[in-house]
Amino acid sequence: MNKRVARDAYFLIVIVAIAVLAISAFIFTRYLEDQTRQSVEVSTFLSTETSKPKPSNQADQTTTGTSQSIIGTSYANEILQLLAESINEESQIETNYHEFRRGQLDDISLEEYQLYTRLLRDSIQQDVESYASMTYSERKTTSASILQHDKQYADFLETASFHWLEFHREDELMRFPVLLSQNEDGQSYLSREWVRACLELKNFSTLYFGAFLEQNFEAALRLTYSLSDSEVMRAQKTQSLMDYYSSTIQAKTIGSPEIVSLRMDSITFRIPILGEPRDPAQPVVATTTTIATEPTSTESSSSASASDVVPSETEAGSEVQTTAEPSSTPTASDSTSIETEVTTSTSVTTTEEIPGPRYHIVTIYKNNGNFVPVDAVPAANWQTAKTVTARGQRMLEVSAKYSSEQLRDLLGMPREQFRFTLSTGEFEKEEYIRLVFEDAELIVFPMPNLQDVYGLKSVTLLSNRFSLGDTFRIGQSLDQLLEIYLYMDTISFNYTDLNNNNVQLTLDEKQTISQIYIMNNEYRSDVLLKDKSAELPLELIKPTPTPLPTTTVAPSGSETAGSSALKP
Repeated sequence: MNKRVARDAYFLIVIVAIAVLAISAFIFTRYLEDQTRQSVEVSTFLSTETSKPKPSNQADQTTTGTSQSIIGTSYANEILQLLAESINEESQIETNYHEFRRGQLDDISLEEYQLYTRLLRDSIQQDVESYASMTYSERKTTSASILQHDKQYADFLETASFHWLEFHREDELMRFPVLLSQNEDGQSYLSREWVRACLELKNFSTLYFGAFLEQNFEAALRLTYSLSDSEVMRAQKTQSLMDYYSSTIQAKTIGSPEIVSLRMDSITFRIPILGEPRDPAQPVVATTTTIATEPTSTESSSSASASDVVPSETEAGSEVQTTAEPSSTPTASDSTSIETEVTTSTSVTTTEEIPGPRYHIVTIYKNNGNFVPVDAVPAANWQTAKTVTARGQRMLEVSAKYSSEQLRDLLGMPREQFRFTLSTGEFEKEEYIRLVFEDAELIVFPMPNLQDVYGLKSVTLLSNRFSLGDTFRIGQSLDQLLEIYLYMDTISFNYTDLNNNNVQLTLDEKQTISQIYIMNNEYRSDVLLKDKSAELPLELIKPTPTPLPTTTVAPSGSETAGSSALKP
């Protein structure tokens, strides 16, 4: 009996244990399932969060921007390739026109495309061999030059890509600018605005030069630019220009072959001239002369055929031009400098009288829809030297060197002093110092390896206490300036002086000089091409130290008033 009870108890315990184990296993299994489910749900949530589109300002935007950049570059290459082939082969213009993708020509008509490509062909007079993107400095300089003519071009420049069409002329690499636009998808296209503006400038130039070459005074009078309201002044300008063209300009016609720069904002001509009025009886001989260009680091093969137009990696070179600043509006000195400062770069055989040829530079630009011819009879007798004077006494010279003590003695203590840097696209920094005085403002540059010696880079005159070369001073009127040089308004009161410094005269609403700015050409290039940092306060020039009071030492054995001699 006891054995049976024990056996039954044993089985009961085993059954209970098995049941407990089964229940525990079930519960544990559910627990694991629940944990696994939670883990899966968490992983799914994280995965969902990770796969959600990032905001437009995060990494995806970089990828998209890069893709658009690649697309834009690809489309730009296609456009430039077809454009170059159209310039090289006139018979292929219409065929190439129909090969452009949709949107790449911005609704430019076949007639407009034909006129534009033929204009480029007639101006270049060679086969286009390659094309290249402008460098950082070239883009910045070109943009600044365009905006100088009209601020309304800012929207166009914001989405523009900057390129050169490259060709050779007498083994020298030459270039013409072409700016393409981009739509929201990054697709490049040749803007109708660009093409039409170029054609309009060429059409106006035909009227302008025709009036002077044909000696049509009435037509020329209507086209001559003058800021003065005086009709007498305008007539005087017109007659002077007509006399100059009649006696000095060699060309019977002035057109596409004389074009050295063509953009939507301006067109520039380089016109051969004679040093003296030409005698028709004098024989004309062939001579070899020079055309000014900047050096190039890499040149494209001159043997490339019309169908071999390829992108170029050229990093340096020049637009076909003769001015120091790429594509800038020529100043009055340009007409003279083309005669006296043209640098030797390449030889070109021309038909000229010895000792020619020289060139007359004319730029026509658009401003608010108006055409403004920058055309002046060259003269140098009105130009100033680099000297700033005060009551006839020499004070400062741009590019000269001064110590802080010398500047303080000349101008007194500055009201404000700052330092700043100009950084290139390659992040090279150069430090400059701005000194603000009561009547003037200076920019100086610390001279390397010289303690407390500074090169004077620019001077801004703010009062009539000073004058520039005893010629220009604050308060002069427009009429007084035109008496000094008849075409001062034509050159926008901006010129290159006898020492290759840039001079800018600023007029107020009363048309009188309110500021005179003289800038070293080196510093001018830095300002044009570099980014300026924030200014920080500085104490370069310090007040003159107050001298310490002197004490008179009495001779031995005597006393002086106010002193007590020591007695033994």
